[in-house]
Amino acid sequence: SVSAVRNISFDERAMVAGQSVSSYILLWDFRQLVRPQMLLQCPHEVLTFKFNNKKPGIVIGGTISGQVVMWDMTDAIAALNKKGNNDDEGKETAQVVPKFVSHVDHAHKRPVSDLFWLPPSTQINFRGQLVADEHLSDESHQFVTVSGDGHVKVWDIRYEQIFNDELRHIARPKHIPVEKVGSKDSKDGGLRPLWAPIYNAHIKRPDGVGELSLNKVSCAGLLNKSVTAASALEGDPRSRLLLTTEEGDLIHVDICATKKGAEDSKADDDDGGDVKGEDGGRDYVKWMAPNDHQRPCVYLAQSPFFPDIVVSVSDWQFHIWKVGLDKPLFVSPTSRTYMTAGAWSPTRPACLIIGQADGEMMVWDFTDSSYRPSIELKATPSKISNMEFLVSTASSRHHLLAVGVDIGTLHIFELPRNLVRPVANEEQIMQRFLDREITAMHYL
Repeated sequence: SVSAVRNISFDERAMVAGQSVSSYILLWDFRQLVRPQMLLQCPHEVLTFKFNNKKPGIVIGGTISGQVVMWDMTDAIAALNKKGNNDDEGKETAQVVPKFVSHVDHAHKRPVSDLFWLPPSTQINFRGQLVADEHLSDESHQFVTVSGDGHVKVWDIRYEQIFNDELRHIARPKHIPVEKVGSKDSKDGGLRPLWAPIYNAHIKRPDGVGELSLNKVSCAGLLNKSVTAASALEGDPRSRLLLTTEEGDLIHVDICATKKGAEDSKADDDDGGDVKGEDGGRDYVKWMAPNDHQRPCVYLAQSPFFPDIVVSVSDWQFHIWKVGLDKPLFVSPTSRTYMTAGAWSPTRPACLIIGQADGEMMVWDFTDSSYRPSIELKATPSKISNMEFLVSTASSRHHLLAVGVDIGTLHIFELPRNLVRPVANEEQIMQRFLDREITAMHYL
């Protein structure tokens, strides 16, 4: 699927700022590529969105207004499957309206720059504490958003159940904002719950000077426990986030951190806390690398095979970091043009793909070379804006990479076998490369 955003200048966008506009997410089906299978409607332009891994029919999106939106396509997909995918000219594209839209007063003050679903093993309550294991299930109900306003917000799609006092381990009804509707004699007392974040963490610089404008986020909790247990990440990885800022900083935070110099003394569920889930002087920032890049990061992700290894892409270079070290392990050679996107290979530990402003894709294979890309491909005639992998469950050889460009075109590439199948002992080879870079960094 693709989110379409108006390609207009800054001056033109300033003239229409705050106005509602019909925006869509286009959902494509490989069985019918003539037109989109479905359109997800939104009153504001969607800058980022994610599918729920456990329930693919549920989609969340972050808008240019700072609000978040949720769609439920389950019924629409079932209706399409029932009718069949016949390529009839008179057949109209199915449209899905949002199920939930957050209230603007409780949303971000700047556009939502990035978001992700929390894994089923992670749930956070209104105090910013991890929920006990007995309350967890095999479904994802919460997600995190970041924005240039410096806030990390945790949202729960079950806010109506919380309002009905069915999820006390998450929050109480008084923690859900409401508005008056109807009459007081109605069943709900004339109150309607508003979708607002369960918890809000305001990330500030460790020295207390200046704000942090967040633009990318990555989460260690998305990795398997067996993988994170062997990493250098301290504490519970489920609440650890990696963030980047518009100024080029790289930050490692714990959104469930306790207050500075004291443990959280609020143990009584009835004592309320802040209705908005605000933090109270917590020491969120555990590690910070200022000036990782001179411009905003366009791609931030942890390695699927090494959870404490992170790549950040911006400008003419990408950096590979080990969380906790104050300098990058590896700095790529300067590129001929801007780097605009990136993607770790989900099957090869030593393979990284970078997209550029001139439409080229560069494949960095660290089992082959670390001073130049192993493969360069002129993929598109326009600037690459995003890249996303899809690994088919039917066959490991059927490996697809979706590439979006800034003129609105979607390209699907099938990778060759040598970029899908790992070489012998590739994970050990990559680990030795990282160890050599760490040794060289300490020596210098």
